[in-house]
Amino acid sequence: MPRIKRWFPVSHDINRDPEMWDLCAKFGEKALRCWLEILSIADRNEGEIPGQIDSISTSVSWAIRCNTTKTRQILNEIMTLGWIKVDGGMKVSNYKKYHVTRDDYRLPKASHPSEPSEPSEPKEDKEAHKALFILPEWIPEKSWKDFEEHRRKIRCPLSTRAKELALKQLELLRREGHEPGMVLDNCIAHGWRGIFAPKGNGAAPKPPMRRVKLERPPDLTDEQIEKNKQHVKELLKMIG
Repeated sequence: MPRIKRWFPVSHDINRDPEMWDLCAKFGEKALRCWLEILSIADRNEGEIPGQIDSISTSVSWAIRCNTTKTRQILNEIMTLGWIKVDGGMKVSNYKKYHVTRDDYRLPKASHPSEPSEPSEPKEDKEAHKALFILPEWIPEKSWKDFEEHRRKIRCPLSTRAKELALKQLELLRREGHEPGMVLDNCIAHGWRGIFAPKGNGAAPKPPMRRVKLERPPDLTDEQIEKNKQHVKELLKMIG
């Protein structure tokens, strides 16, 4: 009987990942538990996360003891970051990277000279693929190009799907009153890989509190001190 596998690989740098810190800052430690539960599900299904987003949110929320609404928000952020891709179903993007098998190290089998080689699949037209993505007019072109360059510098270039998810997140933040160009510039300044609202919800800074200088009361004269003593004695007699 095969032994049941009760572990799965996790990046050594998960506690040093700035995006994970941002998630935890926004949603608390439940964000880390949510991601670990997703990895656990994917490990048992060859990298796939079976089910629809609603059923997945319910299942994960039960496992991590979190309400379904918050779990759904965490999953949306994770998809925006590109950790999960949606291509005929939900899958963990870097599953193959952390699940190397012996077959990955095997050399390709040499074909016999007499055997006809199989026809290669036509390569995807990159220019046509790029043409499918159109930047909306409400996003400043310079800020978007700067964000794309930022993603390339951190070795995480934007895929077409990642661009679509980024646009959805920018649209949500735009409805909340955040200017898309400022959001992108803020993400670049903080070194973020994903799209997040500026801290403070973009609210205007509060005016500084006015400091009031307290003056020391003047010293009492001996006569005033004696009067106060007499007054205190009369009050004590009345109470007494």
